[in-house]
Amino acid sequence: MCGIAGLIHLDGQQAQEQQLRTMTNAIRHRGPNGEGIYTNGSVGLGHRRLSVIDLSANGRQPMRYKHLVLSYNGEIYNYLELRAKLVALGHSFTTATDSEVLLAAYAEWGSACVQHFNGMWAFAIYNEADKTVFLSRDRFGKKPLYYSFFDKTLLFCSEIKGILAVTGRAKLQPQVALDYLVYGHVDASNSTFFDGIEQLPAAHHGFFDVTTGSFRITRYYKLEMQPHIRQMHENEVVDLFGREFERAVTWRLRSDVRVGVGLSGGLDSSSVAAVAAGQYERSAHERLTAIIAASTHPHTNELPFAQQVVQCCNLQGIVTKPTASAFLQALEDVVRTQEEPFESPSVFMQYFVMRAAAENGVVVMLNGQGADEVLRGYLQHLPPYLADIRWPQKARMARQVMAHNHLSAWQLLKLQSYFANHNLRRAHQRLRWQHLKPALVKQLLYEQPDSKQIEGGSIFERQVHEICRHGLPALLRYEDKNAMRFSVESRLPFLDYRLVEMAMSANDAYKIKDGWSKNILRRAMQGKLPDTIVWRNRKIGFAAPPIHWLQHQPDYAQLLQNSPLLKSFFSKPVIPQNESMLWRMLCLAVWEKAYNVNG
Repeated sequence: MCGIAGLIHLDGQQAQEQQLRTMTNAIRHRGPNGEGIYTNGSVGLGHRRLSVIDLSANGRQPMRYKHLVLSYNGEIYNYLELRAKLVALGHSFTTATDSEVLLAAYAEWGSACVQHFNGMWAFAIYNEADKTVFLSRDRFGKKPLYYSFFDKTLLFCSEIKGILAVTGRAKLQPQVALDYLVYGHVDASNSTFFDGIEQLPAAHHGFFDVTTGSFRITRYYKLEMQPHIRQMHENEVVDLFGREFERAVTWRLRSDVRVGVGLSGGLDSSSVAAVAAGQYERSAHERLTAIIAASTHPHTNELPFAQQVVQCCNLQGIVTKPTASAFLQALEDVVRTQEEPFESPSVFMQYFVMRAAAENGVVVMLNGQGADEVLRGYLQHLPPYLADIRWPQKARMARQVMAHNHLSAWQLLKLQSYFANHNLRRAHQRLRWQHLKPALVKQLLYEQPDSKQIEGGSIFERQVHEICRHGLPALLRYEDKNAMRFSVESRLPFLDYRLVEMAMSANDAYKIKDGWSKNILRRAMQGKLPDTIVWRNRKIGFAAPPIHWLQHQPDYAQLLQNSPLLKSFFSKPVIPQNESMLWRMLCLAVWEKAYNVNG
């Protein structure tokens, strides 16, 4: 896991080492173990290294393989299998790194090499022979890659900070900020909050011809239904899921540094811990470390559940318990770490977990991200589940849903109405824009980023939309930025693409059954975890301190009142009663200050 940077001058100017070093210095936290710079004519590549596999100097980047030069951020988990295949094809290797395997794969298969990869990545390969630069980002966008055309130069980097270090400007992209304030949308498009800085989309390549200056972006992967999985019976699906999940965890334990797991006490992270614990202890000869975030709120503290998993799986448990004071002290650093505003202060829990991991020498962290999207674990997945059931079973299923998700009949009715009715959601959103300037309201009425895809299409299509466009991309950004802030690599077994394709293709009736969400995972984990975890009712989730207390902090109250960006959106100073809207306004104001953003 590392940080990459690069530039290509469009006017033929020579790439300067100092300019690249300015970019890599800005992302030093992504790779504290080494730095490398490569220049050749108008092309320059930079790299910051976090050593995880082959800790020797052999793993330094940018790395050369024949006429190819690589700067790479990520992990190819099946690199050992690929290496054996490439050796059989005549390739030889001088390192034990997955980086060299990636380069050899590109030499063998060209851009189609990524079809052979199981992992996460963002990389750039410069071909000195034909003077082309190949950019690529993994299937689901776990690793970030930003780019910008500035002053006749294409800049690209793992973080926005690296680009800003060269451009020296931070200008707002108004439409992105508006969608965030009203709808809570983040990372739902390729645009960022910074005008002129874009993301290379997940599952896409970028091809740049240095000679002609042409740049094109193409998709190489799309989630598709696998009909043979759809036809499987439930027991077959559960058995196959269990095997694929165990493989996904096993591959993500490949490391030459200490590995841990982020443990909340919920089913997802507990499942990762249960599968990883024994394997890790046998190979590393030490217990797997579990980093647990405990809440200061007694009613939302999941520590007792996490402790059950620690005892059951023989883990080494380390508890971090962030206070309201710690939240306040970390606020600006978390916003700067994330680089763009985020939807909820729950992101802070992950920040404190990653900090605790680094403080305890854990360099690689396994986490349960992705299970809810793949296996239909969110509350918004329940309305379509109930809608597909006929009477008289619907009433019985509704009672089961309420029992397993801590919902009253009134809460279930509201949930059903809200997520099944686009117009109702729009009416609810209008409450958020009542104080916006009239011109912006008109713009909102025509621009509807909250599309009707929640109600439209099949369940499979809705899940694809959630994984690829609305929901998961933001969570992956939070995960990557929080982890790399502390030079920690985060690995996500539930987002192994083979596991995702398999689980997404399974019959929908197996995913939510008898009112239980993630039924496939629950059944697969029976006997591996206590029933109190496997058949636990809805996860509580980490409770950040109430946001309203921040408006009484003099510094932040003044920040809200004096923010030029907020003044550009609202007709008059506003302190909303809606907690989510208050958080968005505060986060935007803190971000504006942290990056000295101009409207």
